[in-house]
Amino acid sequence: MMKISTDRFAQGLPDPQEAPVACYCEGCGREIYEGEDVWLLNSGEIVHQDTGCLKAYVDAESMTVEEAMGA
Repeated sequence: MMKISTDRFAQGLPDPQEAPVACYCEGCGREIYEGEDVWLLNSGEIVHQDTGCLKAYVDAESMTVEEAMGA
């Protein structure tokens, strides 16, 4: 008789390299795999749920409000 484990952790985590590529990040250009968390922007673009990717996509600069207002 074959022994089967019913422990849901017996097989370990799924291998992310086996996940199919769903699309590419508009911020960094890397692959986004099925099951990953992403941000869907108002314009329809998809980026990794990572502030670095979002910042790269929108080309944002960090500054004080005075600098932004031109004071």
